[in-house]
Amino acid sequence: FEFETEAPLSAEVKAKLVALKKDWMDEVELEEVKGE
Repeated sequence: FEFETEAPLSAEVKAKLVALKKDWMDEVELEEVKGE
């Protein structure tokens, strides 16, 4: 989970990316549960 960027990410952008990743992980877990 890496981002190529010249400038350091702002705290707001980092927070959004972390939230997106969390949502994605939650969705993956839900899909795995449904698949069982």
